[in-house]
Amino acid sequence: MLIGVCGKSCSGKSTFSSYLTSIYGNKIVCVDIDKIGHDVLNIPKVQLNLVLAFGESIIENGIVSRKRLGSIVFSSPQEMDKLTNATWPFMENLIDKVIRENSDKIVVLDWQLLPKTKYIQPLLKKYLLLVNQLIDMLILM
Repeated sequence: MLIGVCGKSCSGKSTFSSYLTSIYGNKIVCVDIDKIGHDVLNIPKVQLNLVLAFGESIIENGIVSRKRLGSIVFSSPQEMDKLTNATWPFMENLIDKVIRENSDKIVVLDWQLLPKTKYIQPLLKKYLLLVNQLIDMLILM
């Protein structure tokens, strides 16, 4: 079974995924796709693609600096597209592998951008977590 959990940042996606894990235990695998996005930055081919797209300045101590990369890609949709093009195929491979290797379990895909992916159609259950502005303000206080 494939379940998707999406919503804005800090909307409770991870909390909901943890709740499902507390109910189903070892019968469930929760996939934090943001973490997969961070992990692929360590793949040499991805690093090469990123250096070709953004230059050597994104490398710090031999690894991709998420801070430096973020300062580039979060300022421009075109730069974000470059990042997506360099990383998404590798992310998809890892997500597909997790789904394949856990076909006998409930797999929860947890990601804000899930609706923009190929994974949205085959989901058996889709959960959109919404947090209203009042709750957002209370959390910030």
